[in-house]
Amino acid sequence: MLMHPASSHHDELSTLIKQISPFLDALNEAIAIVDTQGNFVYYNAESALLDGYQREFALGKTPIDLYPSMKKEDSTMLNALKGTTYIRSHTNYFNANGALINYQHTTLPLYGRAGKIIGAIEVGYNLSKDTKLNNQLYQLNQRLASRLNGKVLMSAESKIVTRSAVMFKIIEKAQQFAMTDVPVIIYGESGTGKELFANLIFETSKRNHKPFVVLNCGALSETLIESSLFGTVKGAFTGAENSEGFLAMADGGTLFLDEFNSMPMAMQIKLLRFLQSKTYCRVGSSKTRQSDARVIVALNERPEILISQGRLRADLYWRLNVANLELPPLRERPEDIPYLAKHFVEKHREEVPYNISGISSHAQQVLSDISWPGNIRMLENVILRSMVLQNHDGLLDNIVGDIDTLEEHLQTPLNATFPHQDLNKPMQTGLLSNQKDGSFEEKVAHFEKALIIEAMNQARGNTTAAAEILKIKRTTLTYKIRKYDLKIGILNPDA
Repeated sequence: MLMHPASSHHDELSTLIKQISPFLDALNEAIAIVDTQGNFVYYNAESALLDGYQREFALGKTPIDLYPSMKKEDSTMLNALKGTTYIRSHTNYFNANGALINYQHTTLPLYGRAGKIIGAIEVGYNLSKDTKLNNQLYQLNQRLASRLNGKVLMSAESKIVTRSAVMFKIIEKAQQFAMTDVPVIIYGESGTGKELFANLIFETSKRNHKPFVVLNCGALSETLIESSLFGTVKGAFTGAENSEGFLAMADGGTLFLDEFNSMPMAMQIKLLRFLQSKTYCRVGSSKTRQSDARVIVALNERPEILISQGRLRADLYWRLNVANLELPPLRERPEDIPYLAKHFVEKHREEVPYNISGISSHAQQVLSDISWPGNIRMLENVILRSMVLQNHDGLLDNIVGDIDTLEEHLQTPLNATFPHQDLNKPMQTGLLSNQKDGSFEEKVAHFEKALIIEAMNQARGNTTAAAEILKIKRTTLTYKIRKYDLKIGILNPDA
């Protein structure tokens, strides 16, 4: 690690760099830090490779010194010294060697103990080096298409792994939405890939050269959501400085609001105003600003339920709901489970000490017997955990997870019992007589439980056989068993 000698008034920044430089040096990303004068005081090897300069040459110089044709107002690092934040911003430029760089970066001001800006840091990634790989992946997908009736296993833009006909239709629908600038609502349970689809819409849109900004509404308080979304002016509240919000950062690009069901109602009103007029005000200011940000929101709860509970404004919903995608849970696309599992083995194989080359048929059977309430995210975690705990080369042959969690979703827990019904009596006897009251949905649920109980008794606790009796998929049956909290086991009719 090389640093430019710091003057006395930069002691705090120098101390900070000394503390974090071992961590920064270990990262395989282009990282640079400037002091309050705009001079580089940290400039790692990846930055030098990206820009085509020697580290020793760059240290002590400003971004304008390295790129004289750049205007000061266009330098993200110099703007960060004024409090501006850039999240996953995109820039195309020619480096010192004349190579075109497609640069994605995050640039943030650095604050000292007194709350004053003492420098700025930028972490960047050269997207240009992915172009060749993406082209190879596209060509591979084209060759695979003939085996899958013209469909592909993975979208080159979004890395969506699937062979589900339903998912292919959703991907095509998302690509149609990408051709417009209308707002999009993506609904799906946690772990179904909502951000992947937001990325797909962004990457295939005409806005893909502009920023893609993500705000997780569930991770911030109402105050932080407001200041993050709209920005602040100095003095708006204690410690507030002039800062750009995510709407400004996403101008011309796309703003993705994840976990939107956590958005406070007060913020929903302000967002509605923005969607109607494309204007907003920073916190603490009455000056109107504009942003041409396309808005995509993700919900992990059904919008009609949120509206009925008073957690989502109906007028905002109808303003957003110009285009919508509903992602199926993993249990409803069981044909994807083995392909996703193999994908995650390949993804994480370099992270484990043994050479794991695939998944055994036994392990695949275990995976198919889990209803996956955590969906794809849960599947990836289980695969990675199982790989970490395997102590030999070859196929992954033992699926390991939290026993209490996995047993709940496996088809035959040995220590459970299943409610027993007298099989000599017609199934309908007494089933609805005890359910005279209640809504239509409650009566249907009661009847479904009765059907499942009878089938499981006939199959003596075997879900595969019970699914055949009911003429439904085994994954659908295991999902409903969990939904109604029915315990599965081998029955003893005399018990």
